[in-house]
Amino acid sequence: DKGTQPGIVAAFRLLQSLAAIGTFILPSLLAAFLFSSNSRQYLGLQNKAHFPSVLMVFLVLLIGIPFINWMSFINQGLHLPASLKGIEDWMKTSEEQASRITGILLGTGTALDLISNLFVIALLPAIGEELFFRGIVQKQFEELARNRTAAIVLTAFLFSALHMQFFGFIPRLMLGIFLGYLYVWSHSLWLPILAHFINNAGAVILTWLFTRNNTQLNPDTIGLEPGQEVLLGISVFMSLAGIWFLKKNLTPKVQ
Repeated sequence: DKGTQPGIVAAFRLLQSLAAIGTFILPSLLAAFLFSSNSRQYLGLQNKAHFPSVLMVFLVLLIGIPFINWMSFINQGLHLPASLKGIEDWMKTSEEQASRITGILLGTGTALDLISNLFVIALLPAIGEELFFRGIVQKQFEELARNRTAAIVLTAFLFSALHMQFFGFIPRLMLGIFLGYLYVWSHSLWLPILAHFINNAGAVILTWLFTRNNTQLNPDTIGLEPGQEVLLGISVFMSLAGIWFLKKNLTPKVQ
């Protein structure tokens, strides 16, 4: 019923907001309080994210859209072993349900809807998930494993798995690894928070523009269309070069 749709959308936004706060933000703040006498320092919130680094992260994520779409395309062709078919079917069902909810939220087209979606889909998850995964989980894994790379990869795996989205597992895993290294290189949680926000906000804005017919570019197929092979190649090369540049310029600052 179209007459009740605004109320349904508002309810979904409220539920999404409460879930982000109750599942990630509050538990992370409580854990930091219990683990350390200086919660802000423990979480890596005392160091600022410098503008040149934020700009570079923005460019890497923008240039990397075709690369991310290609990873999603590869992901869609993968299947779990037959013995795990039940798990794969369950994950696909969960993904379809999540996609329907996201479609309801993104299907509304006013400027106010866009701002609301940026808050619910981009800002709150960026803050909450980075506090939880990079600020708490990655730190705990590193203390247990005594191996920073293993901690980053394990955290990224958990980060992707908990989203229950089978077809987006690989690109989200790669994003989680990128965010984990940003945290390590910068010694600041603000940079992965901003990177996470930029990634989610970009998807929200591009989808909003596409659904309103303000652009002919489908954000999910950029780099996959016929004749865009060169664009995909440039995206892969420039994304990796940008990540190398970030590592080179962030690491010396924390030595």
